[in-house]
Amino acid sequence: MQTRFKYPLLVSLVCLSLGMGLTARPKTDLVVLENGDTIHGEIKGLERGILKLSTDWMGTIQVEWVHIKEIRSDFFFQVVLSDGTKSLGSIQTDPNEGALEVISEDETFEADHLAVVGITPIEDGFLDRISFSIELGASYYSSNVDKKLSLGTDVEYRTDRYAGSADYSTLYSQQGESAETQRNELRARGQRFFGKNWSAIAVANLLQSQELNLELRSVFGGGLTKELIRTNKAILTVLGGAAYNREQYTAEPVRNSMEGLSGISFQTFQFDKPEFDVITAFYALPSFTDLGRVRLEVDAGFRFKLFHDFYLSASLFENYDSRPPEGNKKNDFGVQTTFGWTFN
Repeated sequence: MQTRFKYPLLVSLVCLSLGMGLTARPKTDLVVLENGDTIHGEIKGLERGILKLSTDWMGTIQVEWVHIKEIRSDFFFQVVLSDGTKSLGSIQTDPNEGALEVISEDETFEADHLAVVGITPIEDGFLDRISFSIELGASYYSSNVDKKLSLGTDVEYRTDRYAGSADYSTLYSQQGESAETQRNELRARGQRFFGKNWSAIAVANLLQSQELNLELRSVFGGGLTKELIRTNKAILTVLGGAAYNREQYTAEPVRNSMEGLSGISFQTFQFDKPEFDVITAFYALPSFTDLGRVRLEVDAGFRFKLFHDFYLSASLFENYDSRPPEGNKKNDFGVQTTFGWTFN
């Protein structure tokens, strides 16, 4: 019998309830724009060149970092520079030089305004550190079908030294009265950050694909990542490590193997209208125990902001295996478009 991940909608609703349970701190932070406008609110963070500020009267607003003249908050943040330098403390702008000051109990660290590429709130509560998104839409799948449904959820957790994320996606399809086709994937990762854009990473991936007759592939691995480029417009990251792979194909014995784990990912983003993100990732997993076998994974996505926290996205995935069990397909691919909502 085919193994499945059950109750995807229930999982999504649980994640949604966690997101809705987030609490906000007092909106006492100060932001002054280059045109002189002064805004009070809660700084939600700086990412991809955009500062998010939650206000009482205007909701959550987004401002390009280059258009901010002054910023001040008594709460603690992690500030990241383009060269990977990290500092922790309250933040304020130097009134004379315009540089950003990060103030801790021991010292005051000063950073050039344009060198700042990340500001992350260091929240006290567990739920305050979580961000959540959900997607629902239609899809094209490599099997020829006429009934299609896709559902995805993503949850992220972040502190100054650690980060964790998990995302679940399911694709369901059926043609006429023929048997259903379903693909389920659950991915999780944890990171420990070090200086100068290095981090240690642990990953877990569970994949079930009826298209490949794959009842369950379980991959657990780890390694090191390095951000080669990090600016307010782009991020380029490389990964190297190893992984353990356990596979169960229909009517086949369980296969266990050790694999290398290497990859590269690139993200670019634009805030000026139209506002969009582009993310691409490529991973190669050559087998150490089955020499000559190589698995490849490709993910690419485009996200276009519609309004507020709602967006439209299009994504492509492909899983390739150079040596599957005899009689099984080598690759599994699909394209999907979804309508999504994010909360953080």
